[in-house]
Amino acid sequence: MDFTGERYLPKVGGSIRYEHLHRYALCLPFAEKKDVLDIACGEGYGSAALAQIANTVTGVDIDEPTVVQARRTYQQYSNLSFLTGSCEAIPLPDSSVDLVVSFETIEHHAHHTEMLNEIKRVLRPAGVLIISSPNRTVYSEARQYQNPFHVKELDYGELYNLLSGYFKQLNFYSQEVVACSLVTRLKKLAVTTLPVYGESFQPIYPQLSQPVYYVVVCSDIEITQTAESIYLEGDNLVEQLKQEWQGKLPVTRQEPIVVLEQVPTITESEDESVSRAALWWDTQLSIEEGGRAHCGFHPAVQAQLTKIRDGLSLSEWVVKRFNKNSPVNRAISLGSGTGDFEFELLAANLAQHVDMYEVSQARIEKNRERLREAKLEQKATFFASDMNKLQLNPNSYDVAIFMASLHHVFELEQVLKEVYKGLVPGGMLFAYEYIGPDRFAFPATHTFPARAFYRTLEPGFRSGHADLPLPDPQEVAYEDPTEAVHSAAIVEALYKIFDRVEVISIPQTISMIIWPGLNMEAIFESAEGYALMEEILAFDEAMVNAGVVPAYHAYLAAWKEA
Repeated sequence: MDFTGERYLPKVGGSIRYEHLHRYALCLPFAEKKDVLDIACGEGYGSAALAQIANTVTGVDIDEPTVVQARRTYQQYSNLSFLTGSCEAIPLPDSSVDLVVSFETIEHHAHHTEMLNEIKRVLRPAGVLIISSPNRTVYSEARQYQNPFHVKELDYGELYNLLSGYFKQLNFYSQEVVACSLVTRLKKLAVTTLPVYGESFQPIYPQLSQPVYYVVVCSDIEITQTAESIYLEGDNLVEQLKQEWQGKLPVTRQEPIVVLEQVPTITESEDESVSRAALWWDTQLSIEEGGRAHCGFHPAVQAQLTKIRDGLSLSEWVVKRFNKNSPVNRAISLGSGTGDFEFELLAANLAQHVDMYEVSQARIEKNRERLREAKLEQKATFFASDMNKLQLNPNSYDVAIFMASLHHVFELEQVLKEVYKGLVPGGMLFAYEYIGPDRFAFPATHTFPARAFYRTLEPGFRSGHADLPLPDPQEVAYEDPTEAVHSAAIVEALYKIFDRVEVISIPQTISMIIWPGLNMEAIFESAEGYALMEEILAFDEAMVNAGVVPAYHAYLAAWKEA
């Protein structure tokens, strides 16, 4: 059986393993000497775990081949059986089980009342239901993410209202994979209660106020047992993730945990911020020409992007993939910056004319000179303009271009609505964008693997820092008031305003976080530096694919309905 992301398999490691196995482990005290139903049991690993302590266990799954495989895999348990059925029509008699466990189930369908009716039917009067559910507020809404296998997710209020209609007692628990330092005796002692400390150096209760998952224990009688627990395997989760990166373990897909952090507010007016940003970008022009301003300039990163584009240049790829190989009649570039992409379009006759909007006068003059030298000046019109005040005539452009500029827009939705108005029917917005946390306020769950990797680097590849330097959001806003002002909202805004959206993720998260701590000379000017950058990108891709971190960058395409 292959892992597709819909049903977990015990051979798969990483954070997803901890989440799934922990849920079954916490059920063991409830299952001892009881008749248990594991509804939507999948591969059957959890049913088999419970069978070691329960009286009987019945695993039910809707997929017949999965059930057949489970019977074959766990045939050694005489008290374990597997049946084909659904949560809306459980193939068991009334009042036949003491415990129902339902993990990774309720979010995969919309028939919640039918499912709860069936669970109540098969439970005995003093029976217990233990159910998990992703917290939609954190799991999906905070990241503008949609799991393709989830049909109807619930937030806390919706889950509480649903379950309280069927059970008198509800004990809610939070579940999340977190990083911690563990200190235990080498030899086991009788005492098993461990104090938990936080940054205040005082004992704390490790409460998760905004968890990724809820686990709820439900019954009509008083619930005396607790599900509070820690799941720990002999090996280290961080080491498992490192092995995934090295290819020693299969890479899994599990959604990342996102910690929302407050971003500092800019007190100056938007006009003042934009004016100051224009001066700042004027000064950055000479730095960018050196080719080391950010990780995107590194040859290994460029090779990664070219691979994503099937070996094509960016302009060729955009026209072929998104514009049906049709040359662009008239395009608008908003925040044209270095103008590389626009130059490519014009030089290859893939666009007849581009209107280039840019707030930095120095960049406008640089791009004008470049086009003049290539005898392409007549194919471009330049506007020294603030994008936040954009006003376009309706149905004027075939394509609107944002090259790492959309995350600098204050009035995000207003600008996108104006772009939508200015596009012809069937017109497209294309962007290469940073879509990570606003103001580079990277949460600890994202910086942890980057810092762990950084500590393994030889001193010659570091920029003199013992630990990885991280950006201060206040300093980011002070240097460039427009930097990543609403970056995390870009994808959601596109889906809200445009008729069709396509997002192609680019795994440049760890590499972006690590970049300020690298020795640029060593990274750019040696074969070892190139090889290290390839390793960082491979680690980056593994972390994104495993769901440890989200992709901070993406190619974005959005269309106006024809």
